Amino acid sequence: MVVIVDTCSLSRLVQYYLPFDKGNQLIPLISTLIKNGEMIVTEAVFEECKYLKKGIILEKLSFLKEKDFKDRQIKTDQLIPDKTFMNYVNHNFVNRTIFNKLDAPKQKAQKEAYIKSGDYSLLLCAYESVKDLKDSIFNDEAYILTEESATENDNKFFYKIPNCCRVFGAKYIDLANYLEIVTEGKLELILKNS
Repeated sequence: MVVIVDTCSLSRLVQYYLPFDKGNQLIPLISTLIKNGEMIVTEAVFEECKYLKKGIILEKLSFLKEKDFKDRQIKTDQLIPDKTFMNYVNHNFVNRTIFNKLDAPKQKAQKEAYIKSGDYSLLLCAYESVKDLKDSIFNDEAYILTEESATENDNKFFYKIPNCCRVFGAKYIDLANYLEIVTEGKLELILKNS
Protein backbone atom coordinates (compact mmCIF):
# COMPACT_ATOMS: atom_id res chain seq x y z
CA MET A 1 0.00 0.00 0.00
CA VAL A 2 1.34 3.40 -1.04
CA VAL A 3 -0.12 6.52 0.55
CA ILE A 4 0.31 10.15 -0.38
CA VAL A 5 -0.02 12.03 2.89
CA ASP A 6 -1.79 15.36 3.36
CA THR A 7 -0.80 18.16 5.70
CA CYS A 8 -3.79 17.57 7.97
CA SER A 9 -2.76 13.96 8.62
CA LEU A 10 0.79 14.98 9.49
CA SER A 11 -0.58 17.64 11.81
CA ARG A 12 -2.87 15.14 13.52
CA LEU A 13 -0.01 12.65 13.84
CA VAL A 14 2.15 15.25 15.58
CA GLN A 15 -0.54 16.72 17.80
CA TYR A 16 -2.63 13.72 18.79
CA TYR A 17 -0.56 10.59 18.27
CA LEU A 18 3.05 11.40 19.13
CA PRO A 19 2.30 12.58 22.68
CA PHE A 20 0.81 9.15 23.44
CA ASP A 21 3.29 7.01 21.56
CA LYS A 22 4.35 4.31 24.01
CA GLY A 23 7.88 3.29 23.24
CA ASN A 24 8.46 6.00 20.61
CA GLN A 25 7.41 3.77 17.70
CA LEU A 26 5.81 6.31 15.40
CA ILE A 27 8.72 8.50 14.29
CA PRO A 28 10.88 5.54 13.21
CA LEU A 29 7.84 3.95 11.55
CA ILE A 30 6.98 7.06 9.52
CA SER A 31 10.63 7.57 8.60
CA THR A 32 10.90 3.97 7.36
CA LEU A 33 7.65 4.18 5.40
CA ILE A 34 8.92 7.27 3.58
CA LYS A 35 12.35 5.76 2.95
CA ASN A 36 10.71 2.64 1.50
CA GLY A 37 8.43 4.67 -0.75
CA GLU A 38 5.30 3.46 1.03
CA MET A 39 4.42 6.98 2.24
CA ILE A 40 4.90 9.94 -0.04
CA VAL A 41 5.12 13.60 0.89
CA THR A 42 4.68 16.01 -2.00
CA GLU A 43 6.72 19.17 -2.21
CA ALA A 44 3.53 21.23 -1.84
CA VAL A 45 2.58 19.42 1.39
CA PHE A 46 6.12 19.88 2.71
CA GLU A 47 5.83 23.63 2.01
CA GLU A 48 2.51 23.78 3.87
CA CYS A 49 4.13 22.00 6.83
CA LYS A 50 6.60 24.86 7.19
CA TYR A 51 3.86 27.31 8.04
CA LEU A 52 1.12 25.30 9.69
CA LYS A 53 1.01 25.94 13.43
CA LYS A 54 4.43 27.61 13.43
CA GLY A 55 6.14 24.67 11.76
CA ILE A 56 5.38 22.13 14.48
CA ILE A 57 5.22 19.25 11.97
CA LEU A 58 8.78 19.81 10.77
CA GLU A 59 9.93 20.43 14.33
CA LYS A 60 8.57 17.09 15.55
CA LEU A 61 9.28 15.14 12.33
CA SER A 62 12.63 16.82 11.75
CA PHE A 63 13.85 13.99 9.50
CA LEU A 64 11.55 15.44 6.79
CA LYS A 65 14.00 18.35 6.42
CA GLU A 66 16.98 16.10 5.72
CA LYS A 67 18.28 16.03 2.16
CA ASP A 68 17.58 12.29 1.84
CA PHE A 69 13.89 12.85 2.56
CA LYS A 70 13.56 16.06 0.59
CA ASP A 71 14.93 14.23 -2.45
CA ARG A 72 12.07 11.72 -2.13
CA GLN A 73 9.37 14.37 -2.36
CA ILE A 74 7.21 14.41 -5.44
CA LYS A 75 7.37 17.77 -7.11
CA THR A 76 4.00 18.61 -8.60
CA ASP A 77 5.59 20.38 -11.54
CA GLN A 78 7.03 17.00 -12.58
CA LEU A 79 3.50 15.72 -13.10
CA ILE A 80 1.72 17.04 -16.15
CA PRO A 81 -2.06 17.00 -15.78
CA ASP A 82 -3.96 15.81 -18.83
CA LYS A 83 -7.10 17.43 -20.22
CA THR A 84 -9.38 15.09 -18.27
CA PHE A 85 -7.80 15.97 -14.93
CA MET A 86 -8.00 19.70 -15.65
CA ASN A 87 -11.68 19.26 -16.54
CA TYR A 88 -12.16 17.66 -13.14
CA VAL A 89 -10.47 20.66 -11.51
CA ASN A 90 -12.56 23.15 -13.49
CA HIS A 91 -15.92 21.39 -13.24
CA ASN A 92 -15.97 18.73 -10.50
CA PHE A 93 -13.55 19.86 -7.80
CA VAL A 94 -14.73 23.45 -7.71
CA ASN A 95 -17.63 24.45 -5.46
CA ARG A 96 -19.56 26.42 -8.08
CA THR A 97 -22.06 27.82 -5.57
CA ILE A 98 -19.30 29.79 -3.85
CA PHE A 99 -16.85 30.13 -6.74
CA ASN A 100 -19.35 31.73 -9.15
CA LYS A 101 -19.91 34.59 -6.73
CA LEU A 102 -16.37 35.80 -7.50
CA ASP A 103 -15.48 38.02 -10.43
CA ALA A 104 -13.22 36.57 -13.15
CA PRO A 105 -9.88 37.86 -11.76
CA LYS A 106 -10.64 36.48 -8.29
CA GLN A 107 -11.71 33.14 -9.78
CA LYS A 108 -8.42 32.99 -11.66
CA ALA A 109 -6.47 33.81 -8.48
CA GLN A 110 -8.32 31.14 -6.48
CA LYS A 111 -7.69 28.52 -9.16
CA GLU A 112 -3.99 29.42 -9.34
CA ALA A 113 -3.71 29.17 -5.55
CA TYR A 114 -5.45 25.78 -5.62
CA ILE A 115 -3.05 24.47 -8.27
CA LYS A 116 -0.16 25.34 -5.94
CA SER A 117 -1.81 23.66 -2.93
CA GLY A 118 -1.08 20.40 -1.21
CA ASP A 119 -4.59 19.13 -1.99
CA TYR A 120 -4.06 19.61 -5.72
CA SER A 121 -0.70 17.82 -5.57
CA LEU A 122 -2.27 14.85 -3.76
CA LEU A 123 -5.15 14.60 -6.19
CA LEU A 124 -2.87 14.82 -9.21
CA CYS A 125 -0.68 12.03 -7.82
CA ALA A 126 -3.72 9.87 -7.04
CA TYR A 127 -5.12 10.53 -10.50
CA GLU A 128 -1.87 9.45 -12.07
CA SER A 129 -1.85 6.23 -10.04
CA VAL A 130 -5.52 5.43 -10.78
CA LYS A 131 -5.38 6.13 -14.48
CA ASP A 132 -2.14 4.20 -14.94
CA LEU A 133 -0.85 6.91 -17.21
CA LYS A 134 2.11 6.31 -19.46
CA ASP A 135 5.39 6.90 -17.62
CA SER A 136 3.60 6.91 -14.24
CA ILE A 137 5.84 7.26 -11.20
CA PHE A 138 3.61 4.83 -9.30
CA ASN A 139 3.84 1.07 -9.54
CA ASP A 140 0.65 0.57 -7.55
CA GLU A 141 -2.51 2.51 -7.01
CA ALA A 142 -1.89 5.10 -4.32
CA TYR A 143 -4.26 6.05 -1.52
CA ILE A 144 -4.52 9.57 -0.20
CA LEU A 145 -3.95 9.66 3.55
CA THR A 146 -6.29 12.39 4.79
CA GLU A 147 -8.22 13.36 7.86
CA GLU A 148 -10.76 15.27 5.80
CA SER A 149 -14.31 14.01 5.70
CA ALA A 150 -16.70 14.23 2.78
CA THR A 151 -19.18 16.32 4.76
CA GLU A 152 -19.29 20.07 5.22
CA ASN A 153 -17.07 22.10 2.94
CA ASP A 154 -16.79 25.18 5.19
CA ASN A 155 -17.69 27.43 2.23
CA LYS A 156 -14.35 26.75 0.52
CA PHE A 157 -13.92 27.28 -3.20
CA PHE A 158 -12.83 23.69 -3.84
CA TYR A 159 -14.32 20.51 -2.44
CA LYS A 160 -12.58 18.38 0.16
CA ILE A 161 -10.26 15.55 -0.86
CA PRO A 162 -12.73 12.64 -0.33
CA ASN A 163 -15.29 14.28 -2.62
CA CYS A 164 -12.67 14.89 -5.29
CA CYS A 165 -11.40 11.31 -5.00
CA ARG A 166 -14.87 9.98 -5.73
CA VAL A 167 -14.92 11.87 -9.04
CA PHE A 168 -12.22 9.69 -10.60
CA GLY A 169 -12.25 6.63 -8.34
CA ALA A 170 -9.20 7.33 -6.17
CA LYS A 171 -8.98 5.70 -2.77
CA TYR A 172 -8.40 7.48 0.52
CA ILE A 173 -7.83 6.38 4.10
CA ASP A 174 -7.63 8.13 7.46
CA LEU A 175 -4.66 8.04 9.80
CA ALA A 176 -6.17 5.71 12.42
CA ASN A 177 -7.05 3.04 9.85
CA TYR A 178 -3.74 3.43 8.05
CA LEU A 179 -1.73 2.99 11.26
CA GLU A 180 -3.83 -0.05 12.13
CA ILE A 181 -2.92 -1.61 8.78
CA VAL A 182 0.80 -0.80 8.70
CA THR A 183 1.40 -1.84 12.29
CA GLU A 184 -0.89 -4.87 12.02
CA GLY A 185 -2.70 -3.60 15.09
CA LYS A 186 0.45 -3.58 17.23
CA LEU A 187 0.84 0.16 17.80
CA GLU A 188 0.48 0.98 21.48
CA LEU A 189 -0.67 4.39 22.53
CA ILE A 190 -1.07 5.26 26.18
CA LEU A 191 -2.46 8.11 28.17
CA LYS A 192 0.34 9.83 30.02
CA ASN A 193 -0.15 10.98 33.59
CA SER A 194 -0.54 14.73 33.93
